Amino acid sequence: MTSNHKDSNTNTYIPNRAKPIIMMVFWIVVIVGIIFLVRWAILSANKNRGFKSGKSALDILKKRYARGDINKEEFEDRKKDLL
Repeated sequence: MTSNHKDSNTNTYIPNRAKPIIMMVFWIVVIVGIIFLVRWAILSANKNRGFKSGKSALDILKKRYARGDINKEEFEDRKKDLL
């Protein structure tokens, strides 16, 4: 009995010169993906750090007034809202 079936890999033929290019593209995608994940993790950790500072809204308002970001009228209005 002879089999007329060809090797199952013949349907997905990739030329030998293309294989290193495909491998390089694959690893570039993996490395770029890891870089973006690390960057996202660092940025999200920095965003959450502000909420854990323990400063109250009134403390933040006082700092903004001291820096000159808001005037006395705005300070008093917002202070009234907070208290």
